[in-house]
Amino acid sequence: MGSTSMATSSNPQGLHQVFVYGSLLSDEVVRVLLKRVPQSSPAILDGFHIFSIKECVYPAIIPVENKKVTGKVLLGITLPELDILDTFEDVEYNRCTVEVSLMIVRPRCPTSGMEGEFLGYKSWSSSRMGDPLGRTNPCGRDPKRTISMTCKGSGRYRMDGSQKLQAHTYVWANSSDPNLYGDWSFEEWRQAHIKDYMKMTMGFMEELEQPESKP
Repeated sequence: MGSTSMATSSNPQGLHQVFVYGSLLSDEVVRVLLKRVPQSSPAILDGFHIFSIKECVYPAIIPVENKKVTGKVLLGITLPELDILDTFEDVEYNRCTVEVSLMIVRPRCPTSGMEGEFLGYKSWSSSRMGDPLGRTNPCGRDPKRTISMTCKGSGRYRMDGSQKLQAHTYVWANSSDPNLYGDWSFEEWRQAHIKDYMKMTMGFMEELEQPESKP
């Protein structure tokens, strides 16, 4: 089970990593809040479960043995950005420090079956792609395009969760809340609620950016 000690701001560079699992999986929502979409990595948080909340469209996570939550880690979050996320999540959540497993994407060349190497969401390498004849790109196409298309389209890739990372995340404050039930689906939420949620998020930022709301 992941640690749930309260997070501190001890990062000497002032940059933080944040594990997200609900509406913040949406790049559109993150862009409205932070004015950018940070680099990120798929990740898993062990020892927690994601619940739906009665009469709410957003989810909650609380510690549950032998469960896990799939999400992603937002990388390089500044302290002002972290403050925005704190305000957005409000008092219903506690920001905690947890250990997550990064899911390293290793897409396969559709022709050779050889694995490529993932260097980040915007940087792909074909250095590991090849075949017994020594050709560096047996597909005969641009290796970066080939890898990207394979990852997004055919799903022929695997995950390697061996890399651990300490990150902030937002845990539901009331772990015995009777309004928590079942589980929660990002895709179902996106299809049913994204438009209204975007309007709410933009309204939140407009209010937050008013002079009287700043300290």
